[in-house]
Amino acid sequence: MLKVFTIKFENNLETFNDSVLSNFISDKEIIRWESQFFEHKNEHYWTIIIDYISMVPSLEKNRGKGEFKKDETYKKILSENDWPLFNRLREWRAERSKKAGVPPYIIFTNIQLAHIAVTRPVSLNSLQQVEGVGNAKREKYGSEIIQIINSYGLPVKSEDVGEQHG
Repeated sequence: MLKVFTIKFENNLETFNDSVLSNFISDKEIIRWESQFFEHKNEHYWTIIIDYISMVPSLEKNRGKGEFKKDETYKKILSENDWPLFNRLREWRAERSKKAGVPPYIIFTNIQLAHIAVTRPVSLNSLQQVEGVGNAKREKYGSEIIQIINSYGLPVKSEDVGEQHG
């Protein structure tokens, strides 16, 4: 599905108030996004087009506040041996999101990072096999992701670890 946001620059805050955008995408998986800045009648605007999938919220409520529980299905994908790479990818994503001034899930979602940590793609083309990783993400982040993956090597299966110590 597509959603378009146009956010006005707020001079008194010296920023774009993106709370409406943040609230909207909090329970969505972002497939692709594009943004554009423009000026109209001496006012500055930021338009964001989001291609997304709605995630089904859990019926379990968070701390009784009426909020839906975060989707943590990515945790079920990861084996014990995938967590170090997954955590490194999250650190990298946090750094990139700060530099770009966008929320981390715009760069990659947790589920995408989990699939990357499990499959450990070794080329830009194999990285693109991860759902939601298109040409733009491959071109923008692919080399960095592959470099991080290469520093961790091939996945180690739990039974292989036991054999090495036995």
